[in-house]
This record gives sequence, structure tokens and C-alpha cells, in this order.
Amino acid sequence: MIRLHIFHTGSVRVDRAIPCHERNPLALTGFLRGKDKKLTLPVSCYLIEHPKGRLLLDTGFDTKYATERPRRFCGLLDRISAPVIRANEGVDDKLRALG
Repeated sequence: MIRLHIFHTGSVRVDRAIPCHERNPLALTGFLRGKDKKLTLPVSCYLIEHPKGRLLLDTGFDTKYATERPRRFCGLLDRISAPVIRANEGVDDKLRALG
């Protein structure tokens, strides 16, 4: 029997120019882009359980981001995307709950 598990692991705040393909070079930097230009998008991952093994696709967010913020490239990339996640919402907790 094949099973598919869909885990919702929080969301991510990004500049709307990224998913909407707006041509704005400032969007990637976050420079001069206010909160009104941000979108919150769901972050999910998928576990396929197959008789021959398990496959985890698009690993989602780890619970550590509920208390830790990633510091990528000295904080420059933090303006592009920011995780929004609560405790026990990460993929590690979802997998632990399945055993």
C-alpha cells in the first residue's frame, strides 16, 4: 500500500515580486520595500510511504526556525524570505509523530 502524507510546516514571508514575477530589481534586496509588498505563503512537504521505502519531497521548515532565525550571507538574504513557524510545526516534529 502506498501512502501520501502532506505536512504543513509553517509559512514564509516573501516580497510579492518573487511569486508574481514583477520586474523590480529592488524586490530581491528588500531595499525600500515595505510590509505592504510582502506575501505570506504556505510551506509544505510530502512524505510518500511505499513498500520499498520512504521518500520525503520538499523538506519544509525545521522546528528550530520557531526560535532561531537563519542568518544567510550575513543577513542579506534574510530580507528576501523569512520563515514563520510555531513550535511543533516543523517537519522534524511531524516525522517524529509518525514514528
